[in-house]
Amino acid sequence: MIFSLLHPPGHLRWALMLIFNPGTMKKTIIAYFILTFFWACDQNLDIEPSDALSPETVLSDGNNLRNLLLGAYRFIGNELQGNVQVTSELLANEGDLIYLGFYLGFSDLDAKQMKSSDPVNRLIWVNLYRSINLCNIILDNLDLIEDNETRSLVEGEAKFLRGLAYFELVRLFALPYDRGRNNEQLGLPLIYEGVIDASQISFPSRDSVEDVYNQIISDLEQAADLLPSDNFELADRYASLALLARVFLQQGNFEGA
Repeated sequence: MIFSLLHPPGHLRWALMLIFNPGTMKKTIIAYFILTFFWACDQNLDIEPSDALSPETVLSDGNNLRNLLLGAYRFIGNELQGNVQVTSELLANEGDLIYLGFYLGFSDLDAKQMKSSDPVNRLIWVNLYRSINLCNIILDNLDLIEDNETRSLVEGEAKFLRGLAYFELVRLFALPYDRGRNNEQLGLPLIYEGVIDASQISFPSRDSVEDVYNQIISDLEQAADLLPSDNFELADRYASLALLARVFLQQGNFEGA
């Protein structure tokens, strides 16, 4: 407080001048209250947030990677509770379903129109890439986990979730995989490094559908090798193998499935 009065910020200097310059008592009292108001504002604006941690704090402790992993589960779970299913059903509808609702976004999907302005499409894209980013941050910082078994478990879950996110995205936002062709049609931007600061944000070009499926298969095969057979309600070896079978079926690779 004393240092601040000796070296006041610019917006307080004029108030201090009024207080310590000769003048009427009325002006001094008014200036005093103005000074008190600005000082209180400065104090309130300098509060550390109590509901958030800085990236540096989070990545200073390997135990926090598990919390990031739960965040990745949550972002995927938000969209797999209905949005992904409804979107895929309407896009695949060939007359077996009749949409009678009033939401224009679903009507567009039923008409085979994917619009970036639609909130459902945007939420699926954004939340699944949020999950991918959290998985990338975890995979970038696995060295923070000292216990080998825990590290393998966290790595396996992160690769399972990243593979799942890319699989749902490529099915909805790219042309189908065509078995027997090179599948160079545009797929998704494949991102492998986590972003913890806005300055790191980039806008990579879309990789081919073939490359996206190769990445999905790689993630899920590694997840199956890393995860235990029983991981309670979280991803385990059998979940990875089951999802891998779905990926092969989507490719038309019935032998692999």
